[in-house]
Amino acid sequence: MNDNQRVVAYTDLLGFSELVVNEPYQAKQLLSGFHNLSQNTKVNEGYEDLELFLFSDFLFVQGDDVSSVVNYMCRLYRGALINGVTSRHLTHSNKLTS
Repeated sequence: MNDNQRVVAYTDLLGFSELVVNEPYQAKQLLSGFHNLSQNTKVNEGYEDLELFLFSDFLFVQGDDVSSVVNYMCRLYRGALINGVTSRHLTHSNKLTS
């Protein structure tokens, strides 16, 4: 990869705003779990080279290595499914930026 390029992946919790209105306690639990899972996946599974930016239910992952970012996102989704964050809550897109 070119030295001037970084990989950015984005994900958020679909339907979170509606959940906040209808089930605020469940929304708080889901958000807390999502934040914990994001950080724990980074630290416990060896992705310290990545930068995470968490804003409410949005997560931006940034890194220099495509493989590392993709593998992190796969681990995150796997962890989310195991921990009860269903795939309907998660959406993502990836792109290269310079």
